[in-house]
Amino acid sequence: MAATVSTALLFEACAKKPSPGENPSGNIVIATKASKVELLVGGDNIVIDWSDGKKSNLDDALEYVESSGYFVFTHVYSGKDPHYISFTGNITKLDCGGINELTDLDVSGSTELTSLRCDFNQLTSLDVSKNAAVVELSITHNQLTTLDVSKNTALTHLNCSNNRLAKLNVSATALGNLDCENNQLTASALNDLFRELPDRTEIEGYKENPEIYVGYIRILGNPGDDDCDRSIAQKKGWRFMIRNVSLGKTKRHNTHVIPSGSPHRISSGSPHRLTAYEGAFI
Repeated sequence: MAATVSTALLFEACAKKPSPGENPSGNIVIATKASKVELLVGGDNIVIDWSDGKKSNLDDALEYVESSGYFVFTHVYSGKDPHYISFTGNITKLDCGGINELTDLDVSGSTELTSLRCDFNQLTSLDVSKNAAVVELSITHNQLTTLDVSKNTALTHLNCSNNRLAKLNVSATALGNLDCENNQLTASALNDLFRELPDRTEIEGYKENPEIYVGYIRILGNPGDDDCDRSIAQKKGWRFMIRNVSLGKTKRHNTHVIPSGSPHRISSGSPHRLTAYEGAFI
């Protein structure tokens, strides 16, 4: 009986939510409802605490995907959710999208993070204000109502489509690709967003070769997508994805396909990569 009680107490203690402030620099904490998780992480000296008495390091990874720089991990839980997963080490990339049913994600302790992908989860908020090094962020198909990336000055690619965003702050970023389709952005909110977009026409080389340096944006599926003033963004060197003909609302414009040599194409190194910006833009 004593051994049984001791084991139960040990599991209860391990299952408590870790605190980033109590862990070494580089800490990330995840809360999940899933009984099985699959995570992709990049960096070095990384240790994963699964909160059930088990830990993993990079030598325990199922595989290393050389093309993307990701180490692949899976873990199965037998106890009640939520389960808390804590990462320590020099974490530069994290992909926790897919089957993981995340309800909370704290990346505030990982200042070296350059790529974060957490699509198809149950996140209602995400604070990336401490992650100034992030270059690409994908958080599609969650439940966010607001997102502020104004502190992410290195951010070039953002996909926050299929959330509940009523406001999106992108000021001070270096964005070249933005997908915010299927949110709750009104015409006024979209116009504010356009005003905050970086001016691509000020980039050195834009005048000589604008097709390489233009920005690409998707806003379809928002309440204000028909009534917003797209010219605010277009004057700053941004082009919009046109509506699919099958929707019956396509307008005739000169269109543009992203050239294969453009720095704004997104690599396909991750199984949960950002939406590829192929197709016609105006």
